[in-house]
Amino acid sequence: MRKLASLAICAALIAVGISACDDDDPTGPDLEEFVATLLGSNEPAPRNTSTATGTVRLVINTDNTISWTMDLTGIRNMTASHIHAPAGPGVDAGVVANLFIPTRSPITETLNGRVASGTFGPSNVNTITYADLLAAIRSGNAYVNIHTSDPALPGNNTPGDSPSGEIRGQTVAVP
Repeated sequence: MRKLASLAICAALIAVGISACDDDDPTGPDLEEFVATLLGSNEPAPRNTSTATGTVRLVINTDNTISWTMDLTGIRNMTASHIHAPAGPGVDAGVVANLFIPTRSPITETLNGRVASGTFGPSNVNTITYADLLAAIRSGNAYVNIHTSDPALPGNNTPGDSPSGEIRGQTVAVP
């Protein structure tokens, strides 16, 4: 009987431990998640007719770093991707954090799918403070821009001229 009671107590402790440690969800309640939906029509003048699209997900982790993933469809001649802030829709701002800078630029192949992912913290932010970047992301006053050297788009007269961007999206909180 004593052995049965000990087994029951052990089973209960294991069950409590398992439920208390179930924190494997990377977007659990302690994390903040944001998405930037990237479209050519989000670029300020000159707007472009790019049919490329993309999504960048940003997660502010409990250790105050930002993890991100970038999925693109139909991008060619990619030269860089950045977070810009502070700026609302249709307003330009400076680069505050690099996301993906290809080692071979431009990437002439058409990119489709997961292009890059990573994590960064305060030491990777410039021109504004990390706290100001977090505030801009949370308020929707940060945007992600994918830069290309596609000469068929307005403003891209010379390949490699670091044009203003092909697709862009403001950060929006994921409920």
